[in-house]
Amino acid sequence: MRRFLVSCLVILFVLVPGSQAMAKSSNADQLRAELAGLHKQLMEVKSPTEAQLLQARMAVLIGELERDPEVQRNLAELKAKIDAKVKAKIAHDLANNERLPGPGKTVGKAGLTTDDAGSAVTATVLPEGETVAVASTVRWDLLRRGDIMHVNNKKFFNLYALYYSHSGIYDGGNLVYDSNTDGVRLRPLSDWQQGQPVALGYNNRRTYSERVAALDWAKARYGTDGSTPYNWNFLNKQTDSSLYCSQLVWKTNLYLGDDLDSNDGDYAWFLFIRYGLVGLTFAYYAVAPDEIYLSPLVTYYSVGTG
Repeated sequence: MRRFLVSCLVILFVLVPGSQAMAKSSNADQLRAELAGLHKQLMEVKSPTEAQLLQARMAVLIGELERDPEVQRNLAELKAKIDAKVKAKIAHDLANNERLPGPGKTVGKAGLTTDDAGSAVTATVLPEGETVAVASTVRWDLLRRGDIMHVNNKKFFNLYALYYSHSGIYDGGNLVYDSNTDGVRLRPLSDWQQGQPVALGYNNRRTYSERVAALDWAKARYGTDGSTPYNWNFLNKQTDSSLYCSQLVWKTNLYLGDDLDSNDGDYAWFLFIRYGLVGLTFAYYAVAPDEIYLSPLVTYYSVGTG
């Protein structure tokens, strides 16, 4: 809570010149007011069809809002700032993780490592002492059960997305455990392999066996056949009766005692620019895929398109 309040103070006071400038645009304010109203309606929908209609209207309004010159400037500056932060995090993650060798790391000629369960996991095969350059394509071959996955997929609404619009957990056997409009289910990995941006990582506070145990707990608790419905009230992340995608990932890791909701201050500012004060409410009470992506508790070994 303290971290979120500090973020709000930064937004409202340190960045006040930018917010004052936006306040001069009555059109932008009007669009934000309309978006806030639609946002409230979205939290109360009863069907996917109703939600899709609201999201479509919100997407149109966001497009209009982002054509405002002042909004464009603020978003461009913010995006550059967050991009720099993300680039530094990913560079650190790729150099310090349990899958890929990075600067100062090597793998043997056999190219094999052993996971906590004692089974062989294929790694990058390199000559002795040689390091690897991370490819831009997704390293699907390095996926292990319990891994955290994000995708920016047009099948999923991206009203709140800077980088990723959907999250899930890899269950092995080319299956992903996630939640979509038809509820919490196991789905084929091929649904994620459509040429969109993807990030693969893991909870860096836990061992492989702990991550798998959390996944198995979630599957037993929430089911794999849609018996737990989709949660349209994104602000109610505490409920167990319905779950949205990143809420499922958050709950699974919270079972281990790890809160992956970063409540990132820059992400909160992004939502503030789009939605006004309702964006700050969303930043704290909801858990978006980008908030998990920006969490220091998640290390990524693959970020690319595939």
